[in-house]
Amino acid sequence: MTAAPPGAASLGPGLGSRPMPLLWKAGMVVLVACLLAAMAIAIVRLATTPTEILGDGFRGLPVHGHRAPR
Repeated sequence: MTAAPPGAASLGPGLGSRPMPLLWKAGMVVLVACLLAAMAIAIVRLATTPTEILGDGFRGLPVHGHRAPR
């Protein structure tokens, strides 16, 4: 096995030679929190959607009047 050149990142147990900056850690926490919040919102919205829209009674999108003539 050959030695890595100086300054090269090792892919050992620490996955690198330098620790991750605090700003990156905070950013990852915010990113994961936003992802979890988006998933929770999607689950609630799907769970509260009437079955007429998603179920067997779905007949297409509702028509809202007529379009204005050009």
